[in-house]
Amino acid sequence: MAIKSILCFFGGEAHEQSAMNVDFQLGKLFGGLISFVHLTLDLASYVGLYADGMVVNAD
Repeated sequence: MAIKSILCFFGGEAHEQSAMNVDFQLGKLFGGLISFVHLTLDLASYVGLYADGMVVNAD
């Protein structure tokens, strides 16, 4: 049975690049469709400010 669709979850980490390369190779080999889902943290977690040892969200 041939693989026709591959769903790859990607969070942006360097070590995930090899998984993406394998997905592309398998898709090409079997003529499949490659779909990526880019996962990120909630935006509020990126704007945290450190104050007195505590994390405070800048809302």
